[in-house]
Amino acid sequence: MALLGVETEAVFDDYQRDPVTIDISLDTMERLSYLLNIHALLRTQFSDPASVYGWVKKPNSSPFFDGRSAMDVMTQGKVEDLHEIMQRLALD
Repeated sequence: MALLGVETEAVFDDYQRDPVTIDISLDTMERLSYLLNIHALLRTQFSDPASVYGWVKKPNSSPFFDGRSAMDVMTQGKVEDLHEIMQRLALD
């Protein structure tokens, strides 16, 4: 929920009731876009699925991450962090 910037599970309930007409905020749409792009970039950088899905949980020594994992950074709730991680992956 932190990754999507939602505070309640209501958005998921709405989606289950009617996935066609769900009203998703622009903020949530932006977050979804970043997350999908992060996933796509990881798939281009790693051929092993374990690496694709494991990278976000591994500690990172880059100054931006300061020993934290990408998931640690992303779950802080700031959309800017999702954007920054996507940009860093795109540059690698």
